[in-house]
Amino acid sequence: DQWVGLVRRQDFSKLRPIFHSTLEAVESVVMAMTRKTTRECGHSGITEETCLTRGCLWVPKDPKVPDDGVPSCRLPKPERKVIGVSFVWGENWAKLVGKFVFWMTQLNFHCILVAMGEACRKACEIAVSGLSQAASTVSCWDPFEGGLGDPQRGSILQRHAIIHVLLHLGLDVVAFDFDTFWFSDPRMRFEELAAETKADVMMTRHLDADCFNMGLLYIRASSRSAEWYSKYLEWLHLHPYEREQRGVNFLLGFTNQKVSFAPKDMPKLKVGVLDDENEFASSRGGWLGNWTKIRFFHWVNLAAEVMAWATIKRNHVTAFYQCALNFMTRDLMARRGPFSFPQILAEADPESLWGRTRKLLDELSVKVAPPRQVCW
Repeated sequence: DQWVGLVRRQDFSKLRPIFHSTLEAVESVVMAMTRKTTRECGHSGITEETCLTRGCLWVPKDPKVPDDGVPSCRLPKPERKVIGVSFVWGENWAKLVGKFVFWMTQLNFHCILVAMGEACRKACEIAVSGLSQAASTVSCWDPFEGGLGDPQRGSILQRHAIIHVLLHLGLDVVAFDFDTFWFSDPRMRFEELAAETKADVMMTRHLDADCFNMGLLYIRASSRSAEWYSKYLEWLHLHPYEREQRGVNFLLGFTNQKVSFAPKDMPKLKVGVLDDENEFASSRGGWLGNWTKIRFFHWVNLAAEVMAWATIKRNHVTAFYQCALNFMTRDLMARRGPFSFPQILAEADPESLWGRTRKLLDELSVKVAPPRQVCW
């Protein structure tokens, strides 16, 4: 509420319409983070022991203090304001947008979805309105809505643009590709890792390569990180022939890759490397198959060309959303806790819905991590 009040006191009267729509999307998702009704992590009559077993927080009521409406058994929440950002475009992926909105809301993961093109934008808006604006944790944003550019064209630059805005507004960001799946709300884990490593930026690699992949990025808001991202975005916009991923690797000083016309005087950011063996895994090089650790999976293009990989990965992502949103899964998670989906998959009979879904990632696992190759 304090952040929103501060933002609303600014004079935005001279801003272009596209910036007004951006601020509306940001404000919507920040306001959703303040709702007390989303903090419930138990059931009527739950005990402290059961609450803690579910991975939740127990805050006993003080009889001397008026009831604030927040239950004693609460979902953990990040200490800082952390916003997820993803990007989607195209009719094929539009079919998954509603499932994304429902799953993010079930995880209580607050996100902005850059939903570009009429199909994706409408799918996002319909899903959010179906949950009701008061329940959804997702805000939809299409910078080309209302005639601002070609309404059917998508650009990855728009994801970087919203990240840039969020950092300047003092909001931490978890940016991720749409061909991914979250097994739980990751924001507290990122805060924990950032506190341990003092990292400004954390990213994941491929298991078979020693360079960062842009499919997952955590960046902590500060004056330095905001300035760094402004310069990175300007460079990427002015040099469309360059690759966003190579630019990040070079400008963060993580690899020896080179880019043309690199910006000068980039602020120095401390970089942290995420666990890509199990915790933040991908299909490129495989993963080690530990279901007790997995939080995120990214269907990256494989090293060897695979026929119809775009269709295969879309089918895989669809299968995980369908399994996660199945009413039987919701019932199991209601009893076992909000972080239990990986364990449900791991313990399931191979012929069950959960066992068949688990098999999709088991088939992408490896027993031993391959040697990491130098990135070119």
